[in-house]
Amino acid sequence: MALISALTAGSVLAHPHGEVDQQVTLSLLPGRVVIEAVIMPSAPDGVAIYAQLDRDGDGAVSGFEATDFGAELLAATHLSAGGAALALSTPEVTIAERDRVETGLGQIIWRAEAELPSRLERLDFTIDYGAFSHNWFVQPFYASEIVAMGVPELERSGDGATVTLRWPGN
Repeated sequence: MALISALTAGSVLAHPHGEVDQQVTLSLLPGRVVIEAVIMPSAPDGVAIYAQLDRDGDGAVSGFEATDFGAELLAATHLSAGGAALALSTPEVTIAERDRVETGLGQIIWRAEAELPSRLERLDFTIDYGAFSHNWFVQPFYASEIVAMGVPELERSGDGATVTLRWPGN
């Protein structure tokens, strides 16, 4: 997953979108979950989105500004297992070059992790960050060890920003 993020953030251009596209992958692995949010600004919104990230207006998103954005997204991201909140790691943030973001060709990638309990009954995830768009698509992926516990039932909210996973027999 990290390799894919490194490749897509640097040398690969995305197809421009007509609207902001926001997706989250939840990769469930033994003992941990990796959460990766990819925000693909649209060409019409790219200039405004980059300006929000470049808070001092100097034309470049500094490490501090990227960290600040990462903290905002972290505050809007909620994960719990069996009703108990799970602590997320300090996020890593990668932001494409200014011209790519402004033209809808570059993406913003946010990545964090959390430890998972050894037995999963229910997992709830919500992302309510709406500065660029209120629409999210959250997609879980499962390692074979997770599937061995049974394929969970998936419930999505109408806006796509919340998913609940319930394992069989729980």
